[in-house]
Amino acid sequence: QKAIEGDLLTVNMKISLIDGRVCFETDSIPEQFVLGHSNRETGLQEGLELMRVNDKAKLILPSYLAHGLMGDLESIPAQSILLIDVELLNIEK
Repeated sequence: QKAIEGDLLTVNMKISLIDGRVCFETDSIPEQFVLGHSNRETGLQEGLELMRVNDKAKLILPSYLAHGLMGDLESIPAQSILLIDVELLNIEK
């Protein structure tokens, strides 16, 4: 089954810039968020809707599906293209 808006997802992921610099990584603790109701990148959420449990994907997000004109004001610069390696570990309906 695939995830739909409102499902609680558990994922492992690594977010990098196109120069290879890692901006975020879940390391050994997976992240959980509600699909469609979180502050996670729009492109990440759209990609997860196409995945099933145990699927892995590499997503390439243009800035307008990531952090846009401002970046995240921490480790992601303005107008950055992001590379996201993601593994969908669990879906709770």
